[in-house]
Amino acid sequence: VIYNRSWAYEIILDSSENAWYNRSMAFLGKRKISPAKAKFLSTLAVGALIMAFVFVLTDAVMDRALQRAEQDYVENCAQVLEGYASSIYYYLERYHTSLSSVYNAPLFAKGNNKAIQQWLMDNKTFVHDDFCTVFYIDAETTTGYFSEGSVVDLSDRAYISGRNFDGADYYVSDLVHSIYADYPVFIIEEPYFDAQHELKGILCASVQLNRLEKIAETIKISEHSTAYIMDRKGRLVVHPDTSYIGQIFIPKSEKYRNITSDVTA
Repeated sequence: VIYNRSWAYEIILDSSENAWYNRSMAFLGKRKISPAKAKFLSTLAVGALIMAFVFVLTDAVMDRALQRAEQDYVENCAQVLEGYASSIYYYLERYHTSLSSVYNAPLFAKGNNKAIQQWLMDNKTFVHDDFCTVFYIDAETTTGYFSEGSVVDLSDRAYISGRNFDGADYYVSDLVHSIYADYPVFIIEEPYFDAQHELKGILCASVQLNRLEKIAETIKISEHSTAYIMDRKGRLVVHPDTSYIGQIFIPKSEKYRNITSDVTA
């Protein structure tokens, strides 16, 4: 009926053998509606059916197109973030390489803590400019020997653990507060071993969080999107609004109130 109007008219108006035609003509006779008017009403009805079908089909096509557009947008966002994540990874690799440059294998394997500290003090100018300080931690006593000459008990610091290096040659800590600065930092750590391959100590460098802002500032997804970096506990390490730094992010919208950054982490 929808795709061949002339065939529909033939059934309704021209086929005297069709029972539908007979009932229709009987109805028309009772109502005194002329065949011409009946043909017009039939055409109108068929047109209405066609329009309804077109609207339904258009809605279905638009829904599929919208779903596809949303899927493409999410996939594009994921690809953008993966690219920036790779940039951050290579940035951290540069820090690791710089920290390794002050490593002296014979000294770290056999030397005492004071000798290692003196070595760091003599070579601290050769490390990356983003480093706040470089220090060595004795694995047995958890005492830190800093390139500024100080010796500090670090036994209460959560980032000191031999388990940090399971399956990794270096470790990046969560957000911590430095004893030498009034701003938060993160720690790059590299383990070193004695002649018996036992963990002897950890070579560390603290890095200001705002160094990572140079990467985050370049992340552009859309006008209404905000890129941020968080640590393993969900505390924001980088965010355009500095008041969020070191905090757990809680969305303002009630709809997303349960998706806090610590849950995401």
